[in-house]
Amino acid sequence: MFDISPIQIMLVLALALIVFGPKRLPELGRNLGRGLRDFKGGLSGETVEADPTAARVSTAPDGARPAPVRVVADEHEPPGAPRAA
Repeated sequence: MFDISPIQIMLVLALALIVFGPKRLPELGRNLGRGLRDFKGGLSGETVEADPTAARVSTAPDGARPAPVRVVADEHEPPGAPRAA
């Protein structure tokens, strides 16, 4: 049907690395794997358990995303100094 050579696979991988960058490529691979696993499980009727190590984004009850929390170091403390609780 399709004749894919190793050179063509390397070319596609190099193009993906250029387009998405080295930081996002592993994340895209993980998400693609999860999606394929969920799709395969949906076709076969199996239930797929959620990955406990996967990052979850919590949402407010109305569907709006909560504001991100920023931690700002005190400018008077040297970096790495223990903080008072």
